[in-house]
Amino acid sequence: MMESRGLTKSALEPMIGPRARVLDTLNRIRPLTLEMIQKLVNELNLPAGFSSAIEL
Repeated sequence: MMESRGLTKSALEPMIGPRARVLDTLNRIRPLTLEMIQKLVNELNLPAGFSSAIEL
């Protein structure tokens, strides 16, 4: 999904947090929080049902 939207890891920092947290999240070391999911949905204009499809 990142590639299709042209997103970089640094572009995710405002939604997920510092670079280390972004990397941990992308590598599945740290789970997404509800707050992160809400920011991603809002900032990336994802469909409303998208957040319910994400495993926490």
